[in-house]
Amino acid sequence: YFGKYGTITKMKVKLKHGHKYRDERVFGFISFASENEVRAILKDCDHHKMHGERFDCMACGRFGLTRLGPILKDQLFVGGVPPAVTQTMLSDYFSRYGNINNIRLRQDKGFAFITFDSLAAVQLALHAYNHNRIDGQWVEVKPVLNNKVAGSARASSRDRRDREGSDG
Repeated sequence: YFGKYGTITKMKVKLKHGHKYRDERVFGFISFASENEVRAILKDCDHHKMHGERFDCMACGRFGLTRLGPILKDQLFVGGVPPAVTQTMLSDYFSRYGNINNIRLRQDKGFAFITFDSLAAVQLALHAYNHNRIDGQWVEVKPVLNNKVAGSARASSRDRRDREGSDG
């Protein structure tokens, strides 16, 4: 499937058993010979299908996150925004990755949240992590953690530990 995008230099596929919705979950890491090949895959990431099932392709990296967890697939955090940057400037810059639905800029705090209409736009912006510059200054682009899902998973895990602890 991925060979149509270019030269694969490395591929690692893993199975994760006991997935909530299926008996197993498949995920993998694929490296390509060029950045253009990676961008082409990310640009199409809203349309990938294999064996009749849709799947996500995502840029690989921590992107400045100190902890990992479920992310909001259509939203980015942009930090280190210079004080002179306006919402229009953010829109002009980030629209190169895709259609923007919403920008919440906190000029006084130097950050913004940008909501796109696709996963592809978010992944393309993350892939360009080291190259995002606005008004001559690098801005840090990070995925937004979905705290509702992460909080629910932590609570569920805590409840399970409490039950197991009270039985022993």
